[in-house]
Amino acid sequence: MRQDSLDATATLALDPHGFQQSEVAAASGVITSNAYSGYFGDGYRDYQAASGEWIEHTFNVSTSGTYTLWIRHANGGTAARSLRVAVDGATVNNALSFPRTGSWVEWRLVSTNIALVSGTRKIRFTSTGSSGPNIDAVALVPAGAQPPTLASAIPTWTHHRPMIDWNHAMSMSRTPTYTLNAASATTVGVTGGAAGSPFAGFCAIGGPIIDRTDWPASLQGTVFCGDYVSNYIRTMTLSPSGNVTSLGVFDSDTPGLTSIALNPHDGSLWSTRWPSGLVRYRYAPATGQPPLAALTTTASYGASPLTVQLSAAGSTDPEGAALTYTWDFDDGSAPFTGPAVVSRTYSAPAGVPTRFDPRVTVRDPLGNESSATVVVSVNNTPPLAAITSIADGQLYPMTGDTVFPLRAVVTDAEHDAANRTCAWTTILHHNEHEHSEPTDLACATSTLISPLGCGVDTYAFEIVFTVTDAAGLSATDRAWLYPDCDGVLACAGDSDGNGTVDATDLASVLSNWGFGGMTDFDRSGSTDASDLSILLDAWGPCK
Repeated sequence: MRQDSLDATATLALDPHGFQQSEVAAASGVITSNAYSGYFGDGYRDYQAASGEWIEHTFNVSTSGTYTLWIRHANGGTAARSLRVAVDGATVNNALSFPRTGSWVEWRLVSTNIALVSGTRKIRFTSTGSSGPNIDAVALVPAGAQPPTLASAIPTWTHHRPMIDWNHAMSMSRTPTYTLNAASATTVGVTGGAAGSPFAGFCAIGGPIIDRTDWPASLQGTVFCGDYVSNYIRTMTLSPSGNVTSLGVFDSDTPGLTSIALNPHDGSLWSTRWPSGLVRYRYAPATGQPPLAALTTTASYGASPLTVQLSAAGSTDPEGAALTYTWDFDDGSAPFTGPAVVSRTYSAPAGVPTRFDPRVTVRDPLGNESSATVVVSVNNTPPLAAITSIADGQLYPMTGDTVFPLRAVVTDAEHDAANRTCAWTTILHHNEHEHSEPTDLACATSTLISPLGCGVDTYAFEIVFTVTDAAGLSATDRAWLYPDCDGVLACAGDSDGNGTVDATDLASVLSNWGFGGMTDFDRSGSTDASDLSILLDAWGPCK
């Protein structure tokens, strides 16, 4: 792998087998280390004292003549460092300079020409007052030849840093640059860095480059990027060489962002949002942007006849234009254009739950429009839902993956189980962001909980249950699971975690009979005779 550097020697596809590894060379005082990465072999030599320490490489020279000595080194110090080079005890270079490389993980090559007589030659590198660089490997080649490199048929690659990176916990974003030809980074917004404001993020989303002439001139050639957790889409302006020169905010409110793509047919920008769907961005300078419709109701359910007030007064237009409101009450009447707030009475046969979906369509003077709907459920009341197989605040084991049953009790005055739908969602909360699992539509199911937590990062699982009746009303309950960092679950039957299985735990089992939670020791979904047996078998101090 080649390094990302302006130094030509760092981008060569070096062949480590063409070098002698310095960690196996003879040495005095110089230690072998692997503290800094990027070395060949098993390590490198690190000079400790300012002077008098040495490493010595032995070469078999077949023909007398001049040779080039290549030394791979790193110097993260504040100044160049020198070593005396001697052949068989005779000094040939009293102070071979090893320039700064920018850091101790940046390895570079220094070369010097030396005359050698055929035979076995010992070449020694001795510190002479300024300690020395870290020496990784040494190669001896004919005079003027390049250092050993891999054959062209061997695949190689060059490590390129990201065009921009950003920090988790603080607003710090950086673009790559070089210090002494070594890779470094500059903070966005400071001298020498890209223009713009620093920002933070947790989960980067790559996007397209805008290569279309039907976009605004200010955005042509820009690259889009986003962040799933921090909920934004940003733009990056690039130089001809591909470096980020400035950053901007395209959309600061993108919850659940998972991808950004450009439609090659019409030039519109699309983003996917988990789990809500798709969002499209269009550039339409001649027609303006469409308005944003909003609709509320004073009542979403009640007995027939049910009179509600429907309000679209919260609808807005990006250009501030006046809006018109077209109403479709979903009750068989013809749509009409009227005020932003209207009153409507909904009727249905007695005892028959009936759903209506009134819709408002708002339009601006240029004909751009958008719509919004609400649910009005007549002769109906919302169901009630309660998770029973998991208690809110229950612990999950840290010993391995655990299957938790998912059960809930639903009460609905108007609908039986056949006329209701269920949805379970397991959400992993990790620090300040979350990972949602696909929704499970079974009314009775299970979820797999992994043993995450109890370290520096914070973890918890949120279990969400939603039931919806056939007339559009729903109810939601949720329960949280937390990691068992104190090992409470290691003592089966100790429901209160006090270290003893006693009468308090027995009372908890009896009072929680038929429900889940901390007394559901076998995690079957309910506290029953099996859990009572576990408690009695463990009676007394925890072992």
